[in-house]
Amino acid sequence: MVHPVSHPMLKGQFTTKDRANSLQELITALSGYVKEDDHLFAYEHIQLVYYLTKTRPYLYHSWPMLYPPEDFGTKLKQAQREKKELPIVVRAKSNTKTRYWPQDVDMGLQITDSHINDCRLIAIRFLKANKYTVVWENTFFQILAPLDSNSLL
Repeated sequence: MVHPVSHPMLKGQFTTKDRANSLQELITALSGYVKEDDHLFAYEHIQLVYYLTKTRPYLYHSWPMLYPPEDFGTKLKQAQREKKELPIVVRAKSNTKTRYWPQDVDMGLQITDSHINDCRLIAIRFLKANKYTVVWENTFFQILAPLDSNSLL
């Protein structure tokens, strides 16, 4: 792990070439969709994104997949009531908790933990109900925006 990500908040941090490239692409792309202090909904264990973009978690917690599923759903409904706009969403296509990401992206999100699967299902329902669409992706990450956010597409 000798490859840096070109970001002022990651000076002196090194990772694999594929991870550095994938994360660099995501951070660069996100700069066109969010600015500092915006709300962002990042899930699938990618809480570092909030730190790097200086955004705030839409679900009040930088690691929303830690919520029990019933709390995840409750926090999602609470955020929709309290916040003026729907957030930009970032998600990983595979498990970032493995040592092999992003090379194992072909494995997909095969977590057998029902807690994680239930939270993921709630997030997917939220995306469908609010007509989110993928506005950017690379081999490992996706950025999604609601279809009615014309200025973002």
